[in-house]
Amino acid sequence: MRRWAAGLSLVCFIAALLWYFGAVEMIASRYEANQVRRQDHSAFQQWIRADANRAREFDTLSAYLDKQGVAKIIPVWTLTRGDAGRFPWCKGDDFVMPPRNDWPRIVPALRLVRDRVIPVVGRIEVRSAYREQALNACVHGAPKSRHLSFAAIDLIAPDQPDSKTAFTKLCAAWAEAGPTSRWGLGAYFDPDKPTRNPDARFHVDAAGWRSWGYSKKAKSSGCRLLAAKQAR
Repeated sequence: MRRWAAGLSLVCFIAALLWYFGAVEMIASRYEANQVRRQDHSAFQQWIRADANRAREFDTLSAYLDKQGVAKIIPVWTLTRGDAGRFPWCKGDDFVMPPRNDWPRIVPALRLVRDRVIPVVGRIEVRSAYREQALNACVHGAPKSRHLSFAAIDLIAPDQPDSKTAFTKLCAAWAEAGPTSRWGLGAYFDPDKPTRNPDARFHVDAAGWRSWGYSKKAKSSGCRLLAAKQAR
């Protein structure tokens, strides 16, 4: 009897835990959608006009990226979007200026977006680029996340019909690119839970050819899970 009761308690605990994380994901998804509306171009212009030094720094960033030939890939102002919209309990600014010393780090990632990403998924939008330490910890970013040094971009592909389609295309392009591309792809997709990441948010960096998923490990990569699903 005691064993049965203990087993029932464990089942109830696991069910409650799954419900909790499901509710957290739903709340986070809805909050992020609202946050994005607060990070439109009009809001950015208000942010820039509020500080003359900030405006000059942004102009310098734009000129630098133009000199590198990557200023027209995506609107430069979207690279200043903060990532506070991931979870409602994380505190952060809607926009943030990356440190000048880190500007060269974003250039290889932008080239990958131009050469590898846009050709297969079309129009993309930035969700996060530079991320400060405290916010990175709050949104469960990797302790050594490339976002901390402005070397990575989180994106969505709004013209793709669903997450499965977007990641099927991205994973095929990533596999074809191979190790010489140095394309790091955060493939946050699980074929068994296709609605977990409804916007098909993904990560791009140029720190080495690899792919990972929700656990930040290769075994959870949406690319690996999709391949396994297709092989069955």
